[in-house]
Amino acid sequence: MAEISEILRSARQAALSNRFDTAAGLCRRVLATYPNCLIALRILAWTELEGGQDTARDRFGTCSLLDPEDPLASVGQGVLHELQGRSDRALEHFVRAYELDPSDDRIAAEIVRLGGTAPQTHLAEAMRRLAKGDNAGAADHLRAASASNQSDPASCLALARAIWPLGGRTQVNNLVITVLGLSPNCLKAILYQLAVEVDGRRMLRARELVGRAAEIDPGFLLSRQYLGELGGPFLADTALSLPVRLRPA
Repeated sequence: MAEISEILRSARQAALSNRFDTAAGLCRRVLATYPNCLIALRILAWTELEGGQDTARDRFGTCSLLDPEDPLASVGQGVLHELQGRSDRALEHFVRAYELDPSDDRIAAEIVRLGGTAPQTHLAEAMRRLAKGDNAGAADHLRAASASNQSDPASCLALARAIWPLGGRTQVNNLVITVLGLSPNCLKAILYQLAVEVDGRRMLRARELVGRAAEIDPGFLLSRQYLGELGGPFLADTALSLPVRLRPA
């Protein structure tokens, strides 16, 4: 796992230095073993976008399935659609990106440029409130968002994030089960389940979930940060020190 982490760091540095061929090669090296590695897919999608490759659209789509709350995956899809002359589809993706990150004025500016207006939806307002630490207020808006679109994994995930600090473990577990029904490899949903299992001292099930997380986040570069946000260093250290049980191919 340590070697994978170093490869991913090198790929990111190569992409930031505009060495896109090098970055893409490193990402493909990781994806040969871990085809759902979220970091590698994100970097590869952006290198393909820079190269004008149509394959970037599917990469960004996969990133959205693995992390439905990622606004940059929607931005990437929006850029591709505009480059290919589909301004209406581009606008849809930029609107979605804004809902996920309403604090980003650059996304709002792109929406206006494409002839739209920044949406004032329950999801966008909930994301604003979550950023301010108003979990109860965010939860109210997210319940309304989920009621109007029960097939939106981002709303379910954000609601789980809002009620986790309020102690609603059973409700969180039910929400992430819904998310995994829509997107079986959603990393954050798996990590919520892992946190619930560790909290309940059900370590056999937790080991299985660590293995599932490792398939998407080898090296746990994303998982450690997210678990730390859920329960501090103790939760992250306890969960990610469990022996990995990778599922058979």
